[in-house]
Amino acid sequence: MTSYPASAAVTPKADFTKDINLSGLKGQSVFITGGVSGLGAGFAEELARNGCCVTCADVNQELGKRFRGELEGKGWKINFVPADVTDYPSLLSAFKSARDFSPTKSIDIVIPCAGLMGQPLIAHLPDPTSSDDPPPPPTAVMDVNLKGVYYTTYLALHYFRTHPSATSTKQLVFLCSSLAYVEAPLVIDYVSSKSAVRGIWRSIRGEKAALGIKGHFRCNLIAPNLVATPMTKDFTGFLQERGFAIAQVEDLVGSMMRVLGDESIDGRAITVFKDGKCWDLCDDFEGQDGGREALKLVESGLLGPGPTKWGRYRMVD
Repeated sequence: MTSYPASAAVTPKADFTKDINLSGLKGQSVFITGGVSGLGAGFAEELARNGCCVTCADVNQELGKRFRGELEGKGWKINFVPADVTDYPSLLSAFKSARDFSPTKSIDIVIPCAGLMGQPLIAHLPDPTSSDDPPPPPTAVMDVNLKGVYYTTYLALHYFRTHPSATSTKQLVFLCSSLAYVEAPLVIDYVSSKSAVRGIWRSIRGEKAALGIKGHFRCNLIAPNLVATPMTKDFTGFLQERGFAIAQVEDLVGSMMRVLGDESIDGRAITVFKDGKCWDLCDDFEGQDGGREALKLVESGLLGPGPTKWGRYRMVD
């Protein structure tokens, strides 16, 4: 039997066929960045529906206030706080708001969902015939997708450590992308930032004792295939023409609720496809760091444009 380092201990593969009970989530305090549109809003609404006390942090104040009003109108516990995840004082203030909004004055679940899509690097490179010095490339995608997630992770771990709970499981669920497991030519800022998020997750999963978190702590990652959201609206048509299946927000909401509600899912990377089909990527030594399952998915046509088209896929024609 193969032996693995303690830090890379393999936990059971997620079982997506078994029933889950979401009643344990009732009353828990949830903090979601990018929480008033797209995936973040979908997660926030479903968690509030299930009795959670949800705080959404987002830069869009107008949309945030409207979203809060809609959910409050349904009698749900929802809090909105304007915040920029790339600005540490702003994000810290949002975490404090989430803590104070909670009846238990704690934070139980953190979902770093704020993100940007980016463009192929070729779109930013200057005309090669120009004699001018090249301008600096934009860094907004890296700032939000990596720096913002790093700040959010840091603060989540702080509040998990300083406000332990004897009854609830502290959970940190990262939003990654299937493009962190397969090639995506030229989309350097998006793919590298999502690959870095994967690295953050791999560095802290299963490290409750080292992190100083008392009680139960679970850390998982969801790496979906392409999802139709306001962030991806400029790309979905282009990619659909090249054979990509587009998932909907509700597909991801179902997978998130399963991850949050199933105590046996711990340290796992889950990918999600159209119609809510989930797949455990086995991102560990035993699963060859996700490579074994990614290859299966590419060969089956579930991941990317299909095995006969993948080699010819390009972000630009």
